[in-house]
Parts: sequence; C-alpha cells; structure tokens
Amino acid sequence: MRYKIIGVLLSLTILISCSDDDTTGPGTSTNVAIRVVMPSPVVRAAAMQGKGPGDVILNGGGIDSISVDRVRLLISRIKLTGVFLGDSTNFNEPDIKTEPVVLTVDTTTGGQPLLEATIPPGDYEKIKFEFHRFSTSELSDYASDPTFSDFATSDRKSSIMEGRIYCDGVAEPFVFSGDATANLSVFFDSDVQVDEVDISELILEFDPSTLFVDSKSGDLIDPRESKNENDIEKNLKDAIHAYKR
Repeated sequence: MRYKIIGVLLSLTILISCSDDDTTGPGTSTNVAIRVVMPSPVVRAAAMQGKGPGDVILNGGGIDSISVDRVRLLISRIKLTGVFLGDSTNFNEPDIKTEPVVLTVDTTTGGQPLLEATIPPGDYEKIKFEFHRFSTSELSDYASDPTFSDFATSDRKSSIMEGRIYCDGVAEPFVFSGDATANLSVFFDSDVQVDEVDISELILEFDPSTLFVDSKSGDLIDPRESKNENDIEKNLKDAIHAYKR
C-alpha cells in the first residue's frame, strides 16, 4: 500500500506513547498514520548563528545555545476536522485518539509511523489537540504506568522538556515542566484530501527555536528560571503550524 505524505508543522517533535484504543468512523473508512520528527534540536543565540553547541559568544556572559534532548506532552484527545460544505450530514470530525497519550519528541523519532487510526475519507482542514493535566482523582490510575508516571504526580504537569543549556561554552542540564492546558486547532495550509486508496501520513515536526526564543527581543529564554514558564508555554501553543508536503 502506498503512503501519501501530509505534513503538520508542530514546532516540537513527537513520539506517541498510547494505548491501542483507536476510533473507527461510520461507513466507508480509510487509514491515517502519524509520524513525528525533530529536524534540529539546537537553538542558538543570534550571535551564535553558524556555530555549534558549546561554542562561546565572545564578550558574552549570556546563553550561547540550548540543545533539546526530549519533549513530552500529555494529550487527552487528537482529532481531525473536515471541511464544512453546508451539509452537516456529510461533515466529518473523527477522533484519532480519545484517551490520554504522551507525545514524546526526541532526536531518535521519525522512523516508522507511530500511530494509526481509521477515519472516514474526505477533505480535512485542521487537526485538534487537547493538552491535558490529570485530575487528582486520576493520579492513582496512572502513577504506576511508566509512560504516564512523571505526569501523575502531585504537581500534575502537562509538559516536560529535557536538554542542555550552554552558557559561555559550559553545558548544564535542565528539566522544564509546565502545567498549562489548552485546546489547539491547527489549520493545514490547504485542505487535505484523505482517500480510500492511500494511507495518509501526518508528519508532526517540532521546532525548538520557536519554543525558547522571545518573540519580541529575539533573545533565548532560560528554561531554568520559573519566571519564564508562562512565556515558554505560550510559545508552545503559538509554535504549531500546519502544512501539506
């Protein structure tokens, strides 16, 4: 069976850890697969463009670069939204996943498709994600599951990011965790057609350079400082774009 490539720029990269409960649409159906990639894990300061992690900004003192090793996002739902043509009887909005999943982005993802679902064929205009925090009553259900255990703690985080930050050429590990929840609708740059012949493949691509850069000043954002949590979480939501490849 042939693969038709459809891309979704997700300004992060993502490995999907989930259970096997996929949703099947009514009537005629077709398969869709999701693959995730992170083309470049390194974010460089403006003065570091063209240099590598660990190089030093002359007369610097600030952050040289940030290298992202892994990003994990807790998602409660993934779904596609069809193009509305004025007839609600032919409108599709199938679920890809309706149970909590952990989207894991790292430098090793991007091989085989990581998730497949069955949906009705048709034209789709956007993909939706629901960023999630476990409720206090859910914690005991997921605390012993190695996929979810880091999210099933008393602080109930929705995102965890790990990597190294370089200051004057010296590396220091960091772990950033956030607790924001949001419903995200990401429009494709043009409507995506899913037919009954090909497996349509969605590419989720994570770009750390949007996540850890101040949109106004262009400076790198230090993920070790708690005061920057809101800015990073805002960038996480704003950094998702959609395209068809």
